[in-house]
Amino acid sequence: MGWVNGMSEQVDLASIGRQGRRLDDWVVIIEATTDRATDSFDFTAVQDLLGRLREWHASGLYNPQRYAIQLHIAAVAPYDALRCAVAYHDLASRAVGLTKSSLTRAEVLTLGEFEMGLLLPAAPPGTPSPRGRHSLISQELYTTTRALLRVSTPGEITALLVAFVTSVGGSVNVGECRPVPGMITVALSTGAEEQLHAVAESMSVAGMIIEQSLPTLVEDARLALRQLHEASN
Repeated sequence: MGWVNGMSEQVDLASIGRQGRRLDDWVVIIEATTDRATDSFDFTAVQDLLGRLREWHASGLYNPQRYAIQLHIAAVAPYDALRCAVAYHDLASRAVGLTKSSLTRAEVLTLGEFEMGLLLPAAPPGTPSPRGRHSLISQELYTTTRALLRVSTPGEITALLVAFVTSVGGSVNVGECRPVPGMITVALSTGAEEQLHAVAESMSVAGMIIEQSLPTLVEDARLALRQLHEASN
């Protein structure tokens, strides 16, 4: 079990991490906004939040309606780092009274990518973000992994996987998986339910994202499903 600076609630690191694998260092950035435009964050409370997260070298940015924190997390994969960071943040934010807020952004970077970001000049306003082949994780994958942290039913998990595939430009097939020349096919099913498969052209951007990112996302979805079953027993 891991503790957040003496708080009475605990983070179950055994269920978040995967034992027996090498830990890498990740930089996780979490941004939160007030639930209502008329609400505001107390600056002292945000300071206290960072103090409770100091074990993870926390730093942050403050705005009356928005704050962002940056944590350094040791984990085996980006999703594990994200889940740990969100769990630590949620415990600490409740402890300092920052409860009327919603997470609006979560980003995971390698240390190398983080350091490169510090060295690169800022892009001119209006410049679209690059979506290169070597990006760590797509925006759609960020959105889906964040949503997996909040699921309450198996149906929500399947819906998130389907939404991810269609949002990056792929299609979802139902039934037996049959290889098709020139196409990428990845199983979507998280259990014994009806078979689902993501399909996209192998030379397309959608095919690249699905081939590289979807297998790990499906693994994380299966982990979320197991945790739902364990919580209901």
